[in-house]
Amino acid sequence: MLEHPRAWLSSIEGRYGVLCNAMSEHNTATIEWLKHLGFTIGDVCSGFGKPGEVFRLFYRSPSNV
Repeated sequence: MLEHPRAWLSSIEGRYGVLCNAMSEHNTATIEWLKHLGFTIGDVCSGFGKPGEVFRLFYRSPSNV
C-alpha cells in the first residue's frame, strides 16, 4: 500500500465507497499525508483513545478526490 497508496485506495473504494476512520489530532504528519491522499479531515469525535485525547474523523469518497 505505501508504494502506491492512491491506486490501492481507488481499488478498495469500489468495494466500500466511503472510507473513514479516526485519528489523534496530535498526529500532524498523518493528517498531512491523509490530506495529500484526498481525505477530508472532519470534526472532533468522541469514544476514541484515553479520556482527554482529541480524535478527528477523516473520510474519503470517490466524489471528494
